[in-house]
Amino acid sequence: MVIDPSQFILESADTVLKTLRDRNAPVSLDHPKGMVLAPVSLVEIYLKPAGSTKVAQVMALSDDIALAVKNDNARITQSGGKLIIQIPYGPRKPITIESLYAAPSAPYTATLGCDLYGKPIGLSLADPSTPHALIAGTTGSGKTALAQAMVMSLCKRHTRKEMMLVVIDPKADRAPWFENAVAGHLGPPIARTPDAAIKVLRQVVKHMGGVSEPVTRLVVYVDEVADLILSGGIEVQNLLSSIAQRGRSAGIHLFAATQKPSAKHLGPLLTANLPVRLVGRVVNASDSALACGQAGCGAEKLLGKGDFIFVDGARVVRFQAAMPQGYQSGGSKPAQSVPVPDWTAPAQTPVIELPAPDEPKPETERLDKAQAAAIFWYRKANPKPDGYTQTELARVIWPDLKTLAGGYIPRIKKIIALANQIQ
Repeated sequence: MVIDPSQFILESADTVLKTLRDRNAPVSLDHPKGMVLAPVSLVEIYLKPAGSTKVAQVMALSDDIALAVKNDNARITQSGGKLIIQIPYGPRKPITIESLYAAPSAPYTATLGCDLYGKPIGLSLADPSTPHALIAGTTGSGKTALAQAMVMSLCKRHTRKEMMLVVIDPKADRAPWFENAVAGHLGPPIARTPDAAIKVLRQVVKHMGGVSEPVTRLVVYVDEVADLILSGGIEVQNLLSSIAQRGRSAGIHLFAATQKPSAKHLGPLLTANLPVRLVGRVVNASDSALACGQAGCGAEKLLGKGDFIFVDGARVVRFQAAMPQGYQSGGSKPAQSVPVPDWTAPAQTPVIELPAPDEPKPETERLDKAQAAAIFWYRKANPKPDGYTQTELARVIWPDLKTLAGGYIPRIKKIIALANQIQ
């Protein structure tokens, strides 16, 4: 059955007006009444609250509106002083990242896909306010495809000298099309085990501590980051938090994809330092608030399969994510997969090829007593050798250790006294 979107707008608008009027939250149609968004098969209905009706009243009735228009994915949002109801009306056409390579793009901009009007949009890593991104969504939302497309677009538009890549991917399915597309920009081999990930992240953090004026940017892409932290422990969380905190000034950018975007799973320090949220479909409004970093974004009403919202502070933009051609049309599973090496086998030490850092500071440099206390605590809690010198710990790990060592404040004098032994 072919749907006339113009007629669909009128019928849906009448239904919405009646539903809200019956619930004592009357609204009127704005001008224009609505718009057909053909690229993504959505219609938008524009409303303005009438009389004493509050915006919060209308937002709270989103489930009633969805039931009335017979579409669970009807979504309410705000833009330009208008209340907007977005209703899907037909199948969407997938967008491939390869089809957007020719679109104009500023340097170090990762292509995301197309907005509701069919215009390509991207994430500028050169913008100091958007250096890192958290990519979240349930299985089938398209988060891995989006992350891979972003990385592929950066590799396509930059040379290895301009941009290098670190990939940590613990998922069971390989993506040959992705690996082939980024092979020329990879530093170490793709890390697929927690041990390999830790070794790579240590090298990235060590490099970050020695860079003053970055020439080559480095993109660190971590898939299923919450699972990696769960299996790799506190060190993985600390290393990723360090990159998110201080990577921007060293030209290092972090893309972290996960189904579990809460501070409970990622740690508060890492979550707080991922300013851009790219969020696909989630289970409920609570998960939407966690993933987006704010309530009311409506990610639970997204359609999945590449339907995303871009959240950057107060800016919330819905878009259709681009996918690599290797993905099945309209899906998020790879067209083929190859076996993954045994995770129980000893991990090979990856060799990372990065621009040479500045000369390290001398090991004899005196450490601050509070830093020394945190390092002492770290050594007591982690007796296994980790390859860091004490100066590197002070310079690289200290900001994260400070939070952890805070729990020892009642005994801080004793710790500082003991820490004098390592000065």
